[in-house]
Amino acid sequence: MTPFEQLKRRFPQLIPIPELRDNVSIIQLALHHGYQLQPQKGKTRPVLTHPNYQDTIIIKYPAQPGQQLYQRAGDFTDAGTIIDFVRHRLTTVFARFNHLGQHQLTNITQVLYDYLRVDPKSSTIQQQPTFSVEKTNPSTFQPTEFDLRPIEPVNYLLERAIKPATWQTPEFAGKVWTQVTYFDQQAGHSVSFAMAQAQPQRAYRTFHNVAFPYHNSISDEVSGLEIRNHGLKQHATGSDRSTSVFVSNAPVRAARFYIMESVIDALSHFQLKYQQGDHPFENVYFSTGGQLTLGQISTILGYINRIEKTSDWQLYLSFDNDLSGHRYDLQFVQQLVSTQLPLTSMASTGNHITYQLSQQEQNQLLQVALVSKIEHFNHQLAIDSIHHSTPNILSQPITIDRTHVQTQFRLPYDCNVIAFFTWQLLDITRLSQRVIIHKSVSDDFNSDLMSQ
Repeated sequence: MTPFEQLKRRFPQLIPIPELRDNVSIIQLALHHGYQLQPQKGKTRPVLTHPNYQDTIIIKYPAQPGQQLYQRAGDFTDAGTIIDFVRHRLTTVFARFNHLGQHQLTNITQVLYDYLRVDPKSSTIQQQPTFSVEKTNPSTFQPTEFDLRPIEPVNYLLERAIKPATWQTPEFAGKVWTQVTYFDQQAGHSVSFAMAQAQPQRAYRTFHNVAFPYHNSISDEVSGLEIRNHGLKQHATGSDRSTSVFVSNAPVRAARFYIMESVIDALSHFQLKYQQGDHPFENVYFSTGGQLTLGQISTILGYINRIEKTSDWQLYLSFDNDLSGHRYDLQFVQQLVSTQLPLTSMASTGNHITYQLSQQEQNQLLQVALVSKIEHFNHQLAIDSIHHSTPNILSQPITIDRTHVQTQFRLPYDCNVIAFFTWQLLDITRLSQRVIIHKSVSDDFNSDLMSQ
């Protein structure tokens, strides 16, 4: 008897969604539809990739189907339960179940019903892979477990062209530390600070790193630590990377908020901007530590909401000037405009980003405006390609697919195109005066500083 037949005996009319979640593993459903396990990339959090769609997903809590969650690599907006996993892929992996005119939940249910009808005895992929158990309550970061000291005069930042006067300003004073690592030369590995204290007689080689504290709320409590040195770029054990950010000291009233991928870029930007001399203390700098998560966006917006601001305050999205940085811009803006334009990230084929927007009366005017701007952009691309003998092959048009229930936008992986789309979202929602896309000249602001 198939799992579907067993469930239908219990629920003759309609199988409840919680029962579907408990009986269908995201991992097994993905494997059944062509995803391949990448065992070398994850033990406690399995990684699977679909070769036809360049779609890589990461699974949390793999041991229990009912508790499983997923996230698409590099895109926190494509995440959630098995229902979200199917919903985001109805136009790609599960396209044959996507019947226009039928309620989306009905299509999702059909995907799960189809899988449950598979006879376990005849399936070659039903054996659940073995994974290490992931702790549902990760250890809390404890600053006392690390040898943390005030920043030393000679440190790694000097080699990145950052001057002591920069980290001594009101913005960064007390926000840059030294962290000492102890290497046991006899054992051939580093040891904890506690062990080094307990065995002072051993000959330890010490490494003095630069460290930046991370927070996930407006408090003095440190929830993570970014550590930097030669060839070293990591977060300390126990750091909360899902919701924590670095935040500089806040002025009495803030005029500008800068969001960057690294604290070194924040220090570099500050030094570039104010190297001519005195300046008012009115900026706040955030760093996301080389990533961007929904939790970090929530933390940043929480800080901004609580800090007293000038009437004309502005938010500067200053992620790196590369493809990832432009995608972070778009993901951040997607959350800012979500109440006016609820865009949903979808899995895509090839090198594209796909967003879906449901047809709703309340966002109809904004959707029409967005489509009109994209059509004009595509038309201008076509004209440019005619007048240039060697057109830029990266400047591809944005594809618009419309039905009576939804509109999909497919953006090629191109910085200019993603920047255009991001700007249009800000423009049509009237956030463009408050939110600024602010890029470095080279890849990042430290590269700008080093090139001077």
